[in-house]
Amino acid sequence: MCKPLGNAEQQALYSGHKRCHGIKFQSVTTPDGIISHLFGPAEGRLHDLTLLDASGLEETIQNDQRFDGYLLYGDPAYGHTDVFASPFDRIGATREESEVNASMSRVRITVEWGFGQVIDE
Repeated sequence: MCKPLGNAEQQALYSGHKRCHGIKFQSVTTPDGIISHLFGPAEGRLHDLTLLDASGLEETIQNDQRFDGYLLYGDPAYGHTDVFASPFDRIGATREESEVNASMSRVRITVEWGFGQVIDE
């Protein structure tokens, strides 16, 4: 993305965490690679939890019985709730937790592939 003109636009699109300008999307990708939820674009400066709140995804999942007994696996920002699971902290992780992190990391790449499809379209 080109650097936006104007101070207000730069502030809205600048992510201090990533130190670049951009836009953000939130997605849920099923194990077979289908994007079942896509929210955005949003300002690059917004935190993942701000996008989550704006999207209403957590409430949608909580109110849909089809998700009973299942969790969505996401970035560490989403934490561990009755809806979300995220990687275990690497510091102090047991061998089993490290193995779960490695296994989920390999599967999670499908989410990145999904973003590639959105960008290409």
